[in-house]
Amino acid sequence: MMLDTTKGAKNPRRKHNPPMRVISGFLFGFVLFGIVGCGFQLRGSQIHQAPLPPIQITNELPKKWQRDLQQFLKQLKIQVTEVGEYHILLDRFDEDRRVGSLNSRAKAAEYELHISFHYQIQNKQGETLVSSRKISAHRSYQFDESQVVGKEQEEGLIRNQLQNLLFQKMMRHLRQIHRSYNAT
Repeated sequence: MMLDTTKGAKNPRRKHNPPMRVISGFLFGFVLFGIVGCGFQLRGSQIHQAPLPPIQITNELPKKWQRDLQQFLKQLKIQVTEVGEYHILLDRFDEDRRVGSLNSRAKAAEYELHISFHYQIQNKQGETLVSSRKISAHRSYQFDESQVVGKEQEEGLIRNQLQNLLFQKMMRHLRQIHRSYNAT
């Protein structure tokens, strides 16, 4: 006859501390509520943002960038018109690819891609809200001369990522201007 030793016996591995669980759960909820309550938002998350009014754009960007900017604004549901609430002027576009490092044969092993342009924001009365400001981004990438075709495609993808990053920075700045301009 075997005795059942599991009934009524406490398992030493299982430690219940309900008050501690409640306290840690409450603390986690409090911290989470504090972060959300202070307006913390991940970069690039545009959920629940008020739509921007129609804008006017004058630019001296390359044609491809002009098309990409129009597509970017369309995705954000921002209307571009002849006369808008805000007028964005874009100029002094610059794109530069530099050698970042050399391999053992003194050939390029890494490149750095630098892209920049200046922008200015005016209200519909022509008053300057943001004077000419340079916005730039750069990224490095590895280069293998035996895979030139693939690296050209990679460079194109990096160029598009940098371009979108610059557009996002500019639109974030416009949203800040719009919020402060409408708060007064």
